[in-house]
Amino acid sequence: MSLRDHMQADLAMMMSTNEFGEEITLCGASIVAIVDLSREPAGDDRQSVFVESATLRIAEGAVLLPDVGRRVEFNGEEWIVGQTEDEDGLQVIHLWRDLA
Repeated sequence: MSLRDHMQADLAMMMSTNEFGEEITLCGASIVAIVDLSREPAGDDRQSVFVESATLRIAEGAVLLPDVGRRVEFNGEEWIVGQTEDEDGLQVIHLWRDLA
């Protein structure tokens, strides 16, 4: 097996919802997702405002992808959908919200 094949196999394992996923709720549905959370200062003139973002990677077909700009419930809290995309066989949902 070549180095490239090894790296692709490692990446596939790391992106496996079975191995690294956690149970979440999204729009009232319980699903397994790989969740990446981050928080940083807002990139505008609003002092003391932080933007929290969540990237959810879920198995294809686990949930209908929400429209960009829609407000959704993620783990009991309201978030806004930033964008959605397909990535290596997973559906990716980017969410964000302001924190004061």
